[in-house]
Amino acid sequence: MLSEYIRVSFLGKSVWRLLLTPGRFFSKEGKTAHWGHALCLIFLSALLASCAVFFLIKPSAPWLSSGIFIFNGVGMILISAAFGFLTMRLTQEAPISFGRLFSIYAFSGSLPMLISWLPGSFLASESWKWCLIGIGLTRGSKLLWRQALVVIAGSIGLTILFFWSLMLFVQ
Repeated sequence: MLSEYIRVSFLGKSVWRLLLTPGRFFSKEGKTAHWGHALCLIFLSALLASCAVFFLIKPSAPWLSSGIFIFNGVGMILISAAFGFLTMRLTQEAPISFGRLFSIYAFSGSLPMLISWLPGSFLASESWKWCLIGIGLTRGSKLLWRQALVVIAGSIGLTILFFWSLMLFVQ
């Protein structure tokens, strides 16, 4: 069953179409793709970015560092999708399913993650990711731009609030 989601042809086409024509991707392939495809793509992107980080900084505990980087990459997509779903449920009448929203977030986060390991690329990769999420929400789930902006703002705001509140418990 896992091999169904790890089809190199689909993942390769997804990357190229997301890079070249994200609106068309989310209008066609992104609508029909299962959330398992998106999960595999985000996991593979996190794995490749983890390998790049490994060669860039040569950590003293490479397996631990790589595991943390992969967990962070996949986990942040999951957390932001959960907060986006919460925002959508609170602000809109007919929200899309969590699996569909997770697919949009995961497909959108996969390409920027491939450059996120570069020093100083945070602003560019995060901006690119949120733009792709906006395109995915409008083209893939037929939300209006203002609705997509509310979901994105809620997702970003709740994620920041969540980690800020965690920092209060750590101190």
